[in-house]
Amino acid sequence: MAEIDKTVKDIMNLYSDVNDALRVRKDEFIEKFGIQRSQHKLLMKMAAMGDGKTVSQKMVAKEMGVTPAAVAVNLKKLSAMNYIEKIISERDNRYNDINFTRKGKDVVRESVKYFVGIEEIALSDFTAEEKEQLKDFLARMKKNLK
Repeated sequence: MAEIDKTVKDIMNLYSDVNDALRVRKDEFIEKFGIQRSQHKLLMKMAAMGDGKTVSQKMVAKEMGVTPAAVAVNLKKLSAMNYIEKIISERDNRYNDINFTRKGKDVVRESVKYFVGIEEIALSDFTAEEKEQLKDFLARMKKNLK
């Protein structure tokens, strides 16, 4: 097995720890809505795609890189909990359009507010220059992994 530079190992462990800490905080927040992370991710993706407007089930699946059937399972659960409503598409009745209910819009609004707050806390004692450096370092790591 190849030896890993201790500094590299420490960096990657810290990177993983930060991701885990963010995930735990977000999961604790999401839990209060009685939905799972995948369902929450779907709501947030729909909000980003439609900017509060109707989106199609097929478009959501394509955007998330999953099958329409995988999206359908989560949408059915979200509909049953009154977070979204499925409407037969006016363009093609073989497809469903998805709208947020008031409850669904509230989840998205509260989530954005909470997540921005968590992100600000995570970087609260960084200078603007350090934030730019971190952004550049992470972008380089992402590029190196492609």
